[in-house]
Amino acid sequence: MISRHNDIDIQMLGLICFLYCKNGGRVPVPCGYHDITTHHIMSNSRTRSASSSSSSPPAKRQKITVAPFAASVPRRTLLSSSRWVNLPEDIWVHQILHPFLDLKALSTLGRCNTFFHEYWQYVLKQNIIRVPEGCPTVHQALDLAVVFSERNDCTRENPVKIEVGEGGHAMVGVAGQYPGLLTHVSCNNITIVGKGKGKTTILGGFYVNGKQNVKIEQLDVANTIRGRGFGKILFCKEQVVNVQTRTQPVTSRVARITAVHANSNTYNVKYIVGNRTEKNVDAKYITLCSSGHGLFCKGSGTNVDVMECCFEICGSSGMIVCEGATVAATRCEFLENVTGCGIFCRGANTKASLNDCQMHHNGSCGLYASNHAVVDLHGTKTDIHSNKGDGIFAYSHAKVNIHLPSQHNTSHDNVGEDRYQNSGGSIANINADGTFTHVVAEEDDDDY
Repeated sequence: MISRHNDIDIQMLGLICFLYCKNGGRVPVPCGYHDITTHHIMSNSRTRSASSSSSSPPAKRQKITVAPFAASVPRRTLLSSSRWVNLPEDIWVHQILHPFLDLKALSTLGRCNTFFHEYWQYVLKQNIIRVPEGCPTVHQALDLAVVFSERNDCTRENPVKIEVGEGGHAMVGVAGQYPGLLTHVSCNNITIVGKGKGKTTILGGFYVNGKQNVKIEQLDVANTIRGRGFGKILFCKEQVVNVQTRTQPVTSRVARITAVHANSNTYNVKYIVGNRTEKNVDAKYITLCSSGHGLFCKGSGTNVDVMECCFEICGSSGMIVCEGATVAATRCEFLENVTGCGIFCRGANTKASLNDCQMHHNGSCGLYASNHAVVDLHGTKTDIHSNKGDGIFAYSHAKVNIHLPSQHNTSHDNVGEDRYQNSGGSIANINADGTFTHVVAEEDDDDY
């Protein structure tokens, strides 16, 4: 029977074995320490077994305490070839734990090992999930955020945060009644932040229904084929696509992308139906099965803040706000959304506050409001232009309030009307003294 004071030794041996398996037979440790090989692990194991079976008690050794993982405990212990040595905490975190363990693996190991449990609790308290370092995809990070939110009793002042790294991040394995790859935000009090517009791109969209204090900051969202700034078609691994056959140009087959060739516009695809063969296909023969909205906010109680984001080239609209949701967007851009509007708002008690936002070059209207929705425009940098439909369309008793002087060129150079109101919809500038200046525009009884 192994004595109690050797329990920590066994835990550390478990760590070594885990890292050994993950790294193909060798565990890298920083310069100045020996590499640990199979021989070292097995020889130490045999020594422990021999000691435990001996009639004489094992030699006493200072017990390793498992204290809270914090700056006040600066070192951890690692088994070397001939002795126990101490490692600084930052080496444990950045050179051993982070390279080999994502958050899912860490949470699993934490159930059966004191050391990993201790570190898992430490990670939970940080309340930050990093993509791809901690979770490989944004979709998985949003699922894990539910666990963080429940364990940490998150609030508006202390939300769980998902930090998304640079590059394109595909929404994988997400399905729903709305078109496109919309992943669900499933907890309250959450912040999703990228590295900045033009640096972090979400290849898909977000769906928020009934969740409060949701913040999305500093990223691009492109729920369709192309994304600005990358210079090539943005297909990603695991995306479901239509592949056009060369022999029958009007025929396409459903396939899933299995590999992306970084230096060319070619992709490996595997057909989902039919003979399930895998082949290499040029990008010009590939289209997405569906494309949709960048951000879909729905339902009473939904509260979303969006800051410094770009919703571009989505197959439908850049942002949908409907059925009583409330959204505030600040310094955001909604552009080149293919068939829909830059922003689409609909329904009683639906509210959108847009601060210094731009809506331009969209396939339909720049801003559309209907069915008693209320939209407030603030900020002198507000600019709605070059849309293929109307700049601002207020329909069916919706209100668009422009909190700017009437001289401000808020909507201009659109293919349709710059300001258009229909069926009781209204567009008005709110002056500094609180008075309204309503737009002078002809009303049309035709439906939109």
